[in-house]
Amino acid sequence: MRRVFIAIMLSVSLVGVALPHSTHAANLPAIIPNCDQTQYRLVANPGPLQVTVKPEQYGTGKQYDPKNWEILSYETTSPCTLNNLLEVFVNLFSWGLYVVSVLALFFFFLGGGVLLLSGGSAERVKTGKTILVNTVIGLFIALGSWVIVNLVTLSLLPDDGTHVKNGIAYLTDNQPWFKIDTTSSFVTCGEPAEWPCKNGSGTGTVGAVQKLLHDNVCDVNGDVTATGIFDDKTLAAWHLWQSVNGVSSTNELSGWTQFTKPCVNIPNFPS
Repeated sequence: MRRVFIAIMLSVSLVGVALPHSTHAANLPAIIPNCDQTQYRLVANPGPLQVTVKPEQYGTGKQYDPKNWEILSYETTSPCTLNNLLEVFVNLFSWGLYVVSVLALFFFFLGGGVLLLSGGSAERVKTGKTILVNTVIGLFIALGSWVIVNLVTLSLLPDDGTHVKNGIAYLTDNQPWFKIDTTSSFVTCGEPAEWPCKNGSGTGTVGAVQKLLHDNVCDVNGDVTATGIFDDKTLAAWHLWQSVNGVSSTNELSGWTQFTKPCVNIPNFPS
């Protein structure tokens, strides 16, 4: 009975550790940052509608079929910077913790199952305990990796008040190593706002236009939200809205208060 109680308690304890990661698996970041990637500038056939899409969206049977769209030019997303390189390691770290938590959950249940089904066998009891002990050790090492990475990073950075704050290592743009936000390099938006820039979360011209872009279905993938950051996705949706309303594509948000046509129910608009 004691073995059963211990096995159940350990398994339940791990669920509390693993589920926060598991339930948010869909929110894990993409490992490769969206920078310096090729994009297609397409024009509808017949025009004048133009959109900027990823290469995988263009082709026979895909979202943008060559029968209805022609490649006008090739573009790239914003250039990769040091932040983007650091972002790769941060993303890998996040994925690693998620994978470790899932594996630990599996081995906890495995070890608990072996104990429950031991039937009084000393060998099986020993095997079950070994699995549980090794899993606990591995879990502590994985969770302790944050501390290890932080300590190593601290040892490599100058203690000048900028790179070290409250015992945490800060790398670029005054950000802690475990939270790299590539939009931090965006300049503050002027008026009219010009890509790339930011003016706060959901505030100012950018946030207002982003809401309208989403409401008018100009973000083809539905991925433009009112963040206040004039990024690549917002720019692509903005160019589409300009085309629909008969305005030449520009990289600044101006004239949007006069737009009356949404980006739906127009020829060759992908469903």
